Amino acid sequence: MKHTDAHQLLKDAIKDQGVVQLSVHGDSMRPLLHKGDRVSIARLDRGVVVGDVLLFSYADQLILHRLIGIENESHCLVMRGDHNESVERIRENDVMGVMTEVQYADGKQIQCSSAVWRHRSRINQMIYPIRSFLRKHFNAEKRAKMMPWYFMLLVILMWAPLNGLGVPLDNFVLGIRLDHLLHASVFVPCTWFLATRPQCRYGWIWLLGVLVGVVTESGQYLLPYRGFDINDMVANALGVSLGWFLYWVHRRGNK
Repeated sequence: MKHTDAHQLLKDAIKDQGVVQLSVHGDSMRPLLHKGDRVSIARLDRGVVVGDVLLFSYADQLILHRLIGIENESHCLVMRGDHNESVERIRENDVMGVMTEVQYADGKQIQCSSAVWRHRSRINQMIYPIRSFLRKHFNAEKRAKMMPWYFMLLVILMWAPLNGLGVPLDNFVLGIRLDHLLHASVFVPCTWFLATRPQCRYGWIWLLGVLVGVVTESGQYLLPYRGFDINDMVANALGVSLGWFLYWVHRRGNK
């Protein structure tokens, strides 16, 4: 049986039965959908709405992606998987149905009309540009190349005689000293560079990042032109922890 014939049979089944259940096979809708999840596809008795997850036929394939826009001039629906970079432009008659329910592999169920689902979808769409940027420009391969330069810059910032440059690092921003903010921000990428291998354990990554912060601050104790400050060490650890949390969120979204 040709794909087009099978697709038409499925389209007719959704139209006749109202709802059918299908298994998820691809990864293009991560982190909201994973392989092994089951989805309910219902007949679309209303107009499509941006944010709907639609089942449609495209280039001889069945695809379940999210509607991200409607082009008024061409009357095309712009579809994209939550984990994809590319988009598909389809006609409304290519749509077979709309996803109404998800049954996850662990047994949990969620209605796509529920507040929880809408919240997850909204959050995922908000952070999509960040994830897209990280996948393109800050992936493990590029971090491995940038890592020596980052740690070289880290040593320069922590151990160079910046006190004599006239930089007002003792000013306050929102009640926080500027140098503490500087310390924290410099250490945010630290765990990302340390985790160049995906199999690294999260706990060890965080602990190694904190150790780097301790060593760099402790080294200032031996330098006559710099001074050791326990608050700077705490700021280093906070920056490492924030970077570690962002890395954990990013990795979870890519599973």
